[in-house]
Amino acid sequence: MYLRARYYQPEKGRFLTRDTYTGEEDEPESLHLYAYCGNDGVNQVDPSGHDAIYSDQMRWYYYAMSTNNSSWKSYRDNMVSYRARAKIVKSEINKIVTVKKLKKIGWKKSNMQYGKLIQALKKYKMKNKDSIAFFIATCSAETDCGSISGLLEQGSDRYFRSQSYTKEKRGAGYMQITGQDQDSYLEYIGKNLKKNTASYIAKKYPWDSACWEWAMQKKGNNVVLDKYVKTYGRSLGVFLVCQYFVNGYNNISDSALRSVRMGKSTFRFNKQSETIKIGNKSYSAPKGWGKRKKYYKKAVKYICR
Repeated sequence: MYLRARYYQPEKGRFLTRDTYTGEEDEPESLHLYAYCGNDGVNQVDPSGHDAIYSDQMRWYYYAMSTNNSSWKSYRDNMVSYRARAKIVKSEINKIVTVKKLKKIGWKKSNMQYGKLIQALKKYKMKNKDSIAFFIATCSAETDCGSISGLLEQGSDRYFRSQSYTKEKRGAGYMQITGQDQDSYLEYIGKNLKKNTASYIAKKYPWDSACWEWAMQKKGNNVVLDKYVKTYGRSLGVFLVCQYFVNGYNNISDSALRSVRMGKSTFRFNKQSETIKIGNKSYSAPKGWGKRKKYYKKAVKYICR
């Protein structure tokens, strides 16, 4: 099959000649000069034979090129090529999250799987700096910057039972998604798996599952974290609320969280008792809040500036 620039063999999902674009060092999937769409042919297309773009962009591009509608003519006349548009999206995310920035937050290059992170951020359209900073801070705290063994939650069977899930559904991936969320994620990506879901997700989809959890999964009262941060902005109070959504409400009320989010109530962390005092009442803090707060400060400093 000839795709304008190179011959493509669909049975193998590979081009037969090398790409003239040699890729980027911090994007491992781009360094394979024969691969189709960075091995993501489900969500992307490569009509030029040189560079992949997301299929929804392709649809709008072809519509703009074929229609006589005046508004779309204007769009068509002012748009850059679809390849350039794809590179703009890619470069925007690469500038927001870089290997250097992650290292400053506390990550080792061997633990970050940077290429998969960028791929997942693009797939779930996570482009807001505040939201990405909150997301990276959360993943940093959940996995000690990707250093926990196998990206799987550690503990005894008794501990997992106390958390209302089994060892097979313990925390997995960079966001440490558990239990029913694992089932929902696997259903979303079209995988029918009944056993060892945690190990499968941690090995195959550590960043994809994390971005799905942040950008797609509904928490609490139908809250999607990515939209929540984009709506209410960057503050330690909003980050605290997000961590309650991630870890569970414990004994805290919606009204208390709302007052923190809106800045109407101050809050104070008691390290000794692991509680958060809001107004005159104390509540159990999100697990490891001291560490989460530390990573929040670092992520905001290096990603949002």
